[in-house]
Amino acid sequence: MNQHLMRAVRVTATKLKFEKKFEESTVKINESVAKAAFYYEKLRNVIEYQDEHLFLKNAIKRIIKRHKVFASPDIPKKLLRELVWAGYFKNDTLPTRYEEDIDQILKKYEFIKKNVRSGFLERKRINSIFLGLVACDIENILSPSVARTEFVNFAKDLIKNNIDLPSTQISASELDIQIDISIEKLLFKADYDQLFFKLFSKFYKEWPDISKAQAAELSQNFAKVFNLIDLWITKNKESKVQKYTKKQLPVFFVIWNILSNNSDPEILFESKQKISEVSRLFINSRSKELVGKVMRATAKGIIFVLLTKTIFALLVELPYEYRILNKINYLALGINIILPPMILFITGFFIKTPGKQNNKKLIDMIESVIFNNNLPTKKLISLKANPGKNYVLFNTIYLFLSITILTLVGWLLYTVDFNHVSIALFFVFVSLVSFLSFRTRATAKELEIEPNEDNIISGVFNFLLLPFVSIGKYLSDKWSDYNFMLFFWDFVVEAPLKTVIMVFESWLSFAREKREDFE
Repeated sequence: MNQHLMRAVRVTATKLKFEKKFEESTVKINESVAKAAFYYEKLRNVIEYQDEHLFLKNAIKRIIKRHKVFASPDIPKKLLRELVWAGYFKNDTLPTRYEEDIDQILKKYEFIKKNVRSGFLERKRINSIFLGLVACDIENILSPSVARTEFVNFAKDLIKNNIDLPSTQISASELDIQIDISIEKLLFKADYDQLFFKLFSKFYKEWPDISKAQAAELSQNFAKVFNLIDLWITKNKESKVQKYTKKQLPVFFVIWNILSNNSDPEILFESKQKISEVSRLFINSRSKELVGKVMRATAKGIIFVLLTKTIFALLVELPYEYRILNKINYLALGINIILPPMILFITGFFIKTPGKQNNKKLIDMIESVIFNNNLPTKKLISLKANPGKNYVLFNTIYLFLSITILTLVGWLLYTVDFNHVSIALFFVFVSLVSFLSFRTRATAKELEIEPNEDNIISGVFNFLLLPFVSIGKYLSDKWSDYNFMLFFWDFVVEAPLKTVIMVFESWLSFAREKREDFE
């Protein structure tokens, strides 16, 4: 068995969850009062439409940002309290000793940020980068991932053994980094903040235990460090290394899940028969879960689109038509509100999970990876593009058809009296839901070794959506930078809500102490 997999198994078998030590102080909340914060967090996560594994990191980032804006005192204490309110940690289990660790993290990053030589970087971008690093560093303390690190190294070893590239195309160190990024991004769904933090830690191996002198040096060279790390992440997006890694991930996805969800992984990983049986059970169970996951993702997307589009209609579309055009086009309003959720629903209906033949092949590969330390797939031997003879022709035809589809849709909207604002909102929301539907479809392919072939209807439908998917991907990448709704929820809704909860909690605590004085 691979040494990194053995370490991951041992770490998982002996990992410690938050255990309340004798007489150790923990974060205690009033659960009745905190319910408002808990349900708000659920709603907030639906509105932002993010993957579940990012909830904790993004909550940390959001809470710290809000308290920094308002220059709040005792940020570490308030952060831990709000995380318990939101349900990320159980009441009376999160040790208050983490306040000191978080305080040190905040001071360390503040020192570096204050002294950083920005170079070509804007101050706003620097603040965003450091806020992401802070959130990842704190998440790493509150929810450590030692087993995950070992598992990434295990997967990297196996994938790297199947890549035989000349040094003229890529260096050994860069190949390591590209496989690392691919595994983190595709298997563990790491976002930009998490990828940057991982590479940042790789760049500074002593991190986070660096001296003040090292921190000062980092401040001077931060622009260069950022440029290099950002280049690594950006370069990975369309690389052949990432595409090759993606095809191997179903095997490692199953192994990681049976490892992390088994009560006795050391015994499990000693038996080929047990691995085969547990893998089969997990794959069958996961295939059923994926149907529900696709439905939940579709429902979540519909709620997100309806909420966002309705607010846009009330704040932008209706006032524009009423005040500027002096008439309201109810047909355009109806289409803009109903069509995007309908697209999500239809695409969700056509999504399929892998079949029995795929699952049997997947189990055989899992056994080979664990017990033979071998990934039985075709090797990657070149990074050079190898397009077919008709690639340029087909690409030109696709570009022409995409422009034709977008132009035709715009013309049709104009003929039914859509105004410029309605047409713009139509393209924005149809593009966003098209991209979200393709992301949902990717979820159903977690276990796919042999791709399913589309039928004619779904094939045509998907082709017609492709131009909108391209636009949607671009808009989605920019959404967080310009999403005024998130600003509204963070500062207009969340800030006063959390203040009220804090006051209520303090008052109830005071009232309880007074009552105890008379007992």
